[in-house]
Amino acid sequence: MVGIKRTGRGSNMAGILLVDDEPVLRKTLSALLTKHGHHVACARDVAQAKAVLKQGPVDIAFIDIRLGQESGITLLDHISGCYPQIRVIMISAYASIPDTTAALEKGAFGYIAKPVRITEMLFHIKKILQLNALQESNRTLRRRLGREKGFRPLIGESQALHCIREQIARVTDLPSPVLVYGESGTGKEMVAKAVHWQGRRAAKPFVGVNCSALPPALFESEFFGHSKGAFTHAIGEHQGFFSQAADGTLYLDDIDDMPQDFQPKLLRVLQEGRFRMLGGKGEQTVRCRVVASAKADLRAKAEAGRFRRDLFYRLNIINIFIPPLRTRVEDILPLAQHFLKQKCRELDKQPMVLAGAARDLLMQLDYPGNVRELENLMERAVIFSDSHTIGAKDIHKLLDDRPNRPESLKDRLRAFEAEEIAKALSQAGGHRQRAARSLGISLRSLLYKIKDYGLSR
Repeated sequence: MVGIKRTGRGSNMAGILLVDDEPVLRKTLSALLTKHGHHVACARDVAQAKAVLKQGPVDIAFIDIRLGQESGITLLDHISGCYPQIRVIMISAYASIPDTTAALEKGAFGYIAKPVRITEMLFHIKKILQLNALQESNRTLRRRLGREKGFRPLIGESQALHCIREQIARVTDLPSPVLVYGESGTGKEMVAKAVHWQGRRAAKPFVGVNCSALPPALFESEFFGHSKGAFTHAIGEHQGFFSQAADGTLYLDDIDDMPQDFQPKLLRVLQEGRFRMLGGKGEQTVRCRVVASAKADLRAKAEAGRFRRDLFYRLNIINIFIPPLRTRVEDILPLAQHFLKQKCRELDKQPMVLAGAARDLLMQLDYPGNVRELENLMERAVIFSDSHTIGAKDIHKLLDDRPNRPESLKDRLRAFEAEEIAKALSQAGGHRQRAARSLGISLRSLLYKIKDYGLSR
């Protein structure tokens, strides 16, 4: 077993994984494909194939449908779930035609009958490379369309942001729900839009719903829609959010604020993939991908009975955590300079720059409002600055002008919780598992809160 090694990559070259339990066939086909300029790795069974997939980029997998006592369909299922960008061609003997049909139904791109002819393999490779090039062109056009519609790429240089970008790239075209965590102002909606705009749904609708702003009595009507006469004042048919987001993305912001009596109805829709319009006669199929965001630890809320546990597990398939800006110091200046340029353009001002002392000051701030606070600070700097250079004095003045608002109940509760967690950690000698037990919460919830409150320092 050898991983795929590439010294370069042209449009006519492919990274190929060849999986067959016959050593002579593997060796012969590998040599022929390599002679035609492709990069080939071989595996004799499912376990070896999985190891190759982890090592390097694979574009196309040729898989024998019978691998000794194993089935190639098992590997097809693994690739479809973990590497959806890889095209799979099944290699099939005449006797395994029913299995081949099943493989095609599970998403295989095509099949080749034994005895295998190299010309047939090359035909499939050429066809797939052309399709990949066309899809890449479409993705470029969709990204351009996204920029025209106001989509902003994720800006920053921190390791955390690099990981988030990698996560988005892996999941953007999957059908599974995505759950985005982060404090208020960290950019959860930007991540949701990145998931939408960077994938094949980009040309379709992106429908955002703020669950904390929608009156509880309107949830069912607004999500599922209603027909004329379904209730008093229903004077016409109304398309709900699921219908409006058809073939696109439905973004549920602050899902932790969703009323508990609506949560089982949402769960049913996510499980069954169908919903019924209020007053409607038949059910409709859900045709959108759901991305949700939460500012609180949804697992902790579920364990405390303040959010349906089964709905949490249905949503918690792919989760992306956005750390607060104060822990992503490398992102502060790139974001500040981006906002400065953007606000000058929007407010019809001459381009401005940040003085060195101003940059140093921005790096030292705590940003309880995260990226949104930094954006607002840069907008105010553009509005009130009398010079093309924004200095540390300008930033200090803007900070001094902030109103001293009394703490809200939510702020006081957060302060109390942070104090109790710090006390429990101190009493437990820093042992987090012991502290979690004393607080009556899971270790995962405790770790989230430690990060949220900055207690790791």
